[in-house]
Amino acid sequence: GNKADISIVPLATPLLAGPGAIATVMVLAADRPSALAMALISVAIGITFLISYYTLRAGHLIRRLVGPSAMAMLPKIMGLVLAAVSIQFIADGARGLFA
Repeated sequence: GNKADISIVPLATPLLAGPGAIATVMVLAADRPSALAMALISVAIGITFLISYYTLRAGHLIRRLVGPSAMAMLPKIMGLVLAAVSIQFIADGARGLFA
């Protein structure tokens, strides 16, 4: 009948350190190859790690705070943000190709 889905999908790791994250760092590093830029990129990666770590550790509190309707809506919003970033990458690539 109406059982809860207890399947486990290892989705967080590929989303946090997958091809999108790696490509973003590569693009940023290629555009600005100075030592200062590399240091700032490294700091940004460290800050992202800390935010991700503490967000994942507090997942149960966040779920209780935002409620079930917001939890159902969040993946759709994140998908929209991902689509916007993807379109921006495509536009930048096309601009660089035809410039």
